[in-house]
Amino acid sequence: MRHFLALTLAFAASLYAQTAGNSAIVVSRQQIEATLKQKLAGAPHEFGGGLFDGTGFRIGALKRALPGEAEVHLKDTDIFYMLSGSATLVTGGEVVGEHAISAIEERGTSIRNGVRHELAAGDVVVIPKQQPHWFQNVSAGVSYIVIKVE
Repeated sequence: MRHFLALTLAFAASLYAQTAGNSAIVVSRQQIEATLKQKLAGAPHEFGGGLFDGTGFRIGALKRALPGEAEVHLKDTDIFYMLSGSATLVTGGEVVGEHAISAIEERGTSIRNGVRHELAAGDVVVIPKQQPHWFQNVSAGVSYIVIKVE
């Protein structure tokens, strides 16, 4: 599991290194753990934040105590690597109560007629851009790495 996380982060860092001339970007376990303790502004039941912003991608670490809103990213593909806990992720289908929160992201209350995925620590999920997704259920303290690729 740790090897996959290292490979995933190395892949994302290699994207940056190719464009910036750096040989590697390392995000340590200590950085991830410290980030997961930070409260997210405007999200009372979420912790985490950004770990690295590169050219064409971003890496973050998130911890959820409750399900969130349904989301649709118009320009970003999301890659989730589950660190701990378990969750039910719903993808596809139709976003209920859809509204734009920016020019590149839409949100809603839930997803109708989507596909349910039961996720646990060690799982990886790739959600292509423009694909609705929603954490319908989460165990206490579910945490994951998210890599957003433009």
